Amino acid sequence: MAAARLAVGAGAPFVFAAAMENIGLSFALVANACLGAISIAAFVAVAMSARSQATGALVENA
Repeated sequence: MAAARLAVGAGAPFVFAAAMENIGLSFALVANACLGAISIAAFVAVAMSARSQATGALVENA
């Protein structure tokens, strides 16, 4: 999993440069911002899910 993250992270600047070249700077920046917003939303969803599971486990063990 870590190797996949490193490979994608290393390729990201090249994909962004290709996007700027092919679809324009403004659209590439908007697409990048949208991907960032999606990743933040996914992180929050996972954090809330993990927190609710941990809270549920604490209540069951009490």
